Amino acid sequence: MLFGIALLYFVSAAGINCSNDGSHVALAKAIYNDQDVRIEKYFHYVACCDFVQKDGRILSDRLPGNALLMQPFLAFSALAQYLGIPSLRQEPDVVAIHLLPVLCGVLTVLLLFLLFRRTGFSPEVSLISSLVYAVCTQQWLEATHAFSHAPSALFVLAAVYAILPVRDPFSQRKEVFVSMALLGFATLLELQNILFVPIVALYACRIAPRRLFSREGLSLVSISAWILLFFVGILMTYNYIAFHELMIKTNTYNHNFPEERSFSASLSGNFAAGMDRLFTNLGRIRTYYDWVGGSGNETPGLLAASPVMLISFWGFRDFFRRLPAQAWLFLAFIVISVLIAAFHKTTLTRHIFTVTPFLFFPFAYIAERLLAKPDWRLAPVFLLVVLSFLRSFYIGATYWGHGRGDLLAFRTEIAYFLLLFIPLLLLARVWSRNRLSAL
Repeated sequence: MLFGIALLYFVSAAGINCSNDGSHVALAKAIYNDQDVRIEKYFHYVACCDFVQKDGRILSDRLPGNALLMQPFLAFSALAQYLGIPSLRQEPDVVAIHLLPVLCGVLTVLLLFLLFRRTGFSPEVSLISSLVYAVCTQQWLEATHAFSHAPSALFVLAAVYAILPVRDPFSQRKEVFVSMALLGFATLLELQNILFVPIVALYACRIAPRRLFSREGLSLVSISAWILLFFVGILMTYNYIAFHELMIKTNTYNHNFPEERSFSASLSGNFAAGMDRLFTNLGRIRTYYDWVGGSGNETPGLLAASPVMLISFWGFRDFFRRLPAQAWLFLAFIVISVLIAAFHKTTLTRHIFTVTPFLFFPFAYIAERLLAKPDWRLAPVFLLVVLSFLRSFYIGATYWGHGRGDLLAFRTEIAYFLLLFIPLLLLARVWSRNRLSAL
């Protein structure tokens, strides 16, 4: 199933969509080819908005995490070209880079499946729920282009997966450190991810908070802090190299978005309008039935773009009844992300994509109930799933660069996909066999 999902994500890609992913690609190529952060040579990828001019240099206004993740994929592109693997329509580097969001998307689906299993769901419920998430939410779109959202969702979900079983952080130190490292790198992808750190810390220490002041508690806190400081240090080093400043948002000097000069200015939007834009889209209710008006940055709120989320919201009641600590953890992540996005001057639905797995998670409770005892509610749930699939396909197919008369544009570049994913598939099978034989 994962191989099929990966193939669907890959052929649904269409190269660089806009200035956003173009800026990530430009920075990645500058680092890889020139060991520099200036993007003048690669400005054609950016084209317009998402760049900074400072001290006579042109720089990306993106955080460096996504560009760092792209480095091995640029090396993979060089290997593919050396082996004579053809890229028929797209630039080889662009094709290779798009394997990153595809891989992140597939791993997110896998992690979500494992999270369902870890929280007590059957293999059947876990499989169905993961598949619905894969193709009936914005996951499909974000896995097809080189924005930072797909890697961000993966690293944050992995951090939660690592910390979820922790009841005693002092005997389960490894899980705490892994979670902190994952959130540390996630901060290099999207800055607001650093706000998830205290939530994870509170969750990990919920059983015996007073032990934090013991010797072993201080050791746990200090090592966790050093892990986070390592990643903060990477960001500060990048800021100094690029902007000659240590503490700065990378888009501070973007003259196209003057509101980004400070956190207070960027978070001075209309909260009510932002919430509507993120979820209900009542201000533009026409987009519920007029799909043409809901593409690109006009992608409607979650309930219009993915009606299946109604089922997920329905499932939160069961989630809080069965696993209250985990439900509060998920809700805290959701609230932080939603507040930032709703208050932002330019609220877009994709700005809360990182927490989409947590918003979707309670869907499994409803799926479990309906599979165990089917009733009349199965029909409307199935209808919402089908509608969400069609809407997700349409949103992806009409996104910038995707729908210019050539659906599934990357179908001509499958050789690159096979060169990466067939070895990964073989490695996964060998690993699973070795693990089974060891049990």
